[in-house]
Amino acid sequence: SPIQDPDIAYKKQSIIDVLCRDKNGVQIVVEMQVAPTKGFEKRAQYYAAKAYSRQLNSGSGEDGRYENLKEVIFIAIADCTIFKDKAEYKSDHVILDKSTHEHDLQDFSFTFIELPKFKKTKIEELDTILDKWCYFFKYAAKTSESDMAKIASSYKTIGDAYLCVGGIEHAVNSQAKEVVLAALEIQEFMDRRKAERGNAGEFFFEIRLGLHTGPIVAGIVGLKKFAFDIWGDTVNTASHIESSSQVGCVNISEDTYQLIRSDFNCTYRGKVEMKNKEPMDMFFVDSIKEESVLFSLYKNEALREDFN
Repeated sequence: SPIQDPDIAYKKQSIIDVLCRDKNGVQIVVEMQVAPTKGFEKRAQYYAAKAYSRQLNSGSGEDGRYENLKEVIFIAIADCTIFKDKAEYKSDHVILDKSTHEHDLQDFSFTFIELPKFKKTKIEELDTILDKWCYFFKYAAKTSESDMAKIASSYKTIGDAYLCVGGIEHAVNSQAKEVVLAALEIQEFMDRRKAERGNAGEFFFEIRLGLHTGPIVAGIVGLKKFAFDIWGDTVNTASHIESSSQVGCVNISEDTYQLIRSDFNCTYRGKVEMKNKEPMDMFFVDSIKEESVLFSLYKNEALREDFN
């Protein structure tokens, strides 16, 4: 759930300033400094402390107690040299016991990336995802679209899944139903293709589908090659819902079910385990209810074309 930190944005001291919070409540502050001003490392500590203390102001009861304060991770990307005596472009800083060097105070950690110390100048030299990000930050203005394709080619954010979203441009009450309807049509098409190719002894694909409904963050990314993208827990949950589905099935979350249950027959699956998340109630969408106004639309191809 990335948001722009208002304190940093107001002072316009950086070109990237984002405050994120993961599913466990850990806050991650990302800032990129372009001007070689003094005290950047001190400002990093200042904003990390503010993000940490702000948890008490926003919480109440158990959530507002000191013992429930969550970790803050600060990632600083500087287009200037901060630590002159350090040779590596990336340095990680934590709070250690002076005598035993034990990491007892674990709620603050800082990563500084100093771009002038990043020496790789060719795409072929980039070995890690960190290398690729640093190359992009340092040479973005000189990087062509073909170079960007080479840099990003081995890192697919979704992998072998297709992502579609409903209700971004024009939010309507029926958007969840329309997306479920589209999912059923996709599955129906795949079933027909499976039968056709299977009967002919030809290779065929099988798919699984998963849907979730909720708020997202959307925006444009890129400096030369622009792309529209979406982020947030809703996107991550939708991916988990898809992974928890079964081949040939349309799997939906409880949130989506509550929005579409009047028009679709569904089978409750119970609470399903998901990686890195609490078990969630899930449902398989079986069919459209015959009494639904969507039934005639789904069964009539001409009406579907007019509707689309």
